[in-house]
Formats: sequence, C-alpha cells, structure tokens
Amino acid sequence: MRVVVATDRHPALSSAQAGAAIGTAWAELHAQVAVVPLGNALEGFQQALADLFAGSLDVFADGTSLCEAATEAGLIVALRPEHVPAEPGIDGASSSLALGRLVHDALERARMRGPVAEVVLELGDRPCHDGGAGLLSAWGATGDRPLEGGVDALTGITRCDLAPVREWLGDTRLTLVVPAGEKSRHLVGLKGITSVRGHQVGIDPARLLATDQALVDFAGACGSGGVAASAGAGAAGGIGHAVMALGGRVLTGAGYGREAAKLDQTISRADLVITGGGQLDFGTMGGDVLFTVVEAATQALRPVIAIAEQNSISPRELRSIGVEAAYSVRDPQAAGGPVEAGELTRAARPVAASWVW
Repeated sequence: MRVVVATDRHPALSSAQAGAAIGTAWAELHAQVAVVPLGNALEGFQQALADLFAGSLDVFADGTSLCEAATEAGLIVALRPEHVPAEPGIDGASSSLALGRLVHDALERARMRGPVAEVVLELGDRPCHDGGAGLLSAWGATGDRPLEGGVDALTGITRCDLAPVREWLGDTRLTLVVPAGEKSRHLVGLKGITSVRGHQVGIDPARLLATDQALVDFAGACGSGGVAASAGAGAAGGIGHAVMALGGRVLTGAGYGREAAKLDQTISRADLVITGGGQLDFGTMGGDVLFTVVEAATQALRPVIAIAEQNSISPRELRSIGVEAAYSVRDPQAAGGPVEAGELTRAARPVAASWVW
C-alpha cells in the first residue's frame, strides 16, 4: 500500500514533522509512505519549502525571513518581509519602494552564489496602494510620473519603461505567494483594491474614481491593462500587478508547494491521501492546505482522510468538501499543551489500522 501524507503544520510541529509522525503509523504496518510538506503563506510556507528542498531558513532581527534552496534549475530565493497589515482605507502616499529595495538586495546577494531560478515573495495584505510602482522603480523602472510616491503620484501617468527591470531579472522567474483570500483580489474595478478598501470606510466616490483611474493609467503605461482587472493583480496592495506585468504569477502557499513537490504525480501513484492540521472547524474548513490536497486527490480519484489535533466538522460537511473521514488527536474539550510528535503517532495508529490494505 502506498500512502501520501500532506498535512498543514501543527502548533508545535512543522508540516514535515507532523507528516512524519502520522506516516510512522502506516509505515509500522508496512505501507510505503511519502511525506510532502506544505504551508500557507505567512503560516509555515517557508519552513515547508526549506524542508522540501533541504534548504536553509534564516530569520533576521527586522522580522524578515529568507529561505534559499538549491534545485536543478538554480537557486530558489524565498523572501518574507515583516508582515505589515493594511489599515482600512486608502493611503495615497504609501509606496512599495522599500519592499522593492529589499528584494533587489536579496537577489543580488544570492546571485553572488550562482544562478537564481526563481524569487518567491511571500506577502499578505499590505498598506501600499501603488500597483507595485515603487517596487518596479527600485528595480530600475522609469516613468513620466514619479513611481515612488504612492498612488496619488501616479495621476496622469502615460509611460512606464519596464525594459531595465526585465534586463535585470533576466531568466529569474517571479512568484508572489499570498494567503488564499489575497489571490482573488483585483487591482482595479468594482472588485479592485480601491473599491474594496474605500467602501470599508466610506471614502467619497469621487476620490475612489480618481484613485482607481490612476491605477488604470499606471497599468496602461506598463502595457498591462488586461492584467489589472485579473484576479491576483490586487494581491498585497497591488504587488500582484507588478509581478504579473513582468510575466510572473500569483499563487497560494499550498498551491506553490503542490507544484514544486509535484504533488499531483505523487498522489496519482498512491492508494490513500492523508491531510489535516491543528484545527478543523466550520469557519476555515481546514484552510488552503486541506483544500489544495483534496483538489489534487479528487482529480486523481484517490480517497482523502484528515487527522487534526481537534476536529469539529461533521461527517456530512467533510464529505461535501471531499474528505472521507476526519479524526481528532484529542477531544475538543480536552486541555493541555500543543500536541507533540509522539502523541500524534499514537493517535494515528488506530486510524492506520482501519485504513490499510
């Protein structure tokens, strides 16, 4: 029997550690076990990436974390700046310039060690509202309006030259990894960040129209007008637009891991798929990792079960999202600290006994 374990992290365990603990129960019954670490953006993604490629993970004093992993194609550099959540409303002067400089310096340092195949920028929602203009400026872009002054400074822009940026990037691919909710954000229009953020606090419609038009003009100046109205372009305060304008992509953390680990191919050769995490509840329904694993398993027509520290989703609800059954390590009312690897293995053993053939 072949089993794939692709679980979210637990409070005290990384995805790889939790997967190994669960997989041990099936390995003891002589199943072949493959553990695939996955993580959500801002919640375990970099650790999962480091575990997947045996890469290094460093956290600096300013809260920035950097994962570097060697692959056949070259280095992957995954950078996560300190998370600065956006406040309600629109800051017309907020710029992504500092973020651009941070990425620029990280890529330059990495290139001193060899070719960089990909830069992965891990971000949540951010206060910048400039469509990535400041970031592009830090990478060499120029325009007929200032790119470093926020969205208000973009008013009336007609030209933005991205050729120096493309030359600097060369063959290095850009990927923006964001939480699942960010991946659906648009840059402009009724679903755009101006509309969403402005209506949250009741900003004057004339101000909203002017701000949105500045972003429309900027996208047009970059030659990416079609991109601006696409899902993902508004991710991270519009950084998604800059990434997509340069031919990059916007993914969730689990979606990136699915691709990088070739999870679909592994699942297609498995008999059973196991996922889970710390909490399974009605509010999150397991989150992006669970949904990503279930989607891959469903396409391959493989059964999925979940093992979580605590599960409060009914069997009927589980089946509606493609999970055959879910098991709790502890009773939902039980007290105690985070579950450790040994306890997770002990809880998985009776589950494995009923899911082995």
